[in-house]
Amino acid sequence: MVFSAASEPAEQAANFRVAGIVLVAVGLGLPFLFIAMASTISAFPKGVIAVSAFPFLLRVGFLIEHRMRSKQLAERERSDGGAGRG
Repeated sequence: MVFSAASEPAEQAANFRVAGIVLVAVGLGLPFLFIAMASTISAFPKGVIAVSAFPFLLRVGFLIEHRMRSKQLAERERSDGGAGRG
């Protein structure tokens, strides 16, 4: 999948949703990786496990942005009254 500048506002909102989904996968995978490394490598710093919070926080931001854009698009369609539909 190649991310490019989306021309339609709906495509832009969908891109934020896709980014949020990818970050969900990363956020779920990192803790398992770091916990496994911490349990097998005695010199592994336990504080590194907290790094998995970054994808979680980014995910929250992307999903909030997606929700805000979706609401704006829905409001715009209602205010236009479906203008331009054949």
